Amino acid sequence: LPEGMLYEGVWDSPVQFAGGSAAQSSTMQCFSECLGISYYSGHQDDREVSGHAKFLTEMRDYMPREHREFLAAVARGPQLRDYMKRSEVKGLVAVYNSVLAALEEFRNKHIQLVARYITVESRRGTTQEHDSLKDTGTGGTGIMPFLKFVRDKTRNHKL
Repeated sequence: LPEGMLYEGVWDSPVQFAGGSAAQSSTMQCFSECLGISYYSGHQDDREVSGHAKFLTEMRDYMPREHREFLAAVARGPQLRDYMKRSEVKGLVAVYNSVLAALEEFRNKHIQLVARYITVESRRGTTQEHDSLKDTGTGGTGIMPFLKFVRDKTRNHKL
């Protein structure tokens, strides 16, 4: 609904909401914050990256206030990745990287599930009228580029 939906008796004008998305999970975003994974490239002209990062930030609006506040506190706190880089404890970096590898594998499984149950199924019986929606995720993003972006940022964060 490009104009949004009017909820009579609730709002005076139409509103828009993103559909359900795993990006709304405070648990998944907490993993990224705790591991120090940044989704911003530092290059303002990189629209795709900034769009993906912006989407992740916007999805926090769908979380309970306490969850948003917790994620913000984790982000402001000491960074685990910085500690790992400075640590002289033997094997600690390997443990950190194994956690990132496990999270990357989880993200790979998520991509596979989305491909099987959303992407493939959305192509069945697609009419030209709905063709533009076949690559759009439930949260409104370009689904595969977004999921691969998050997975690749996880993979490339290893020390």
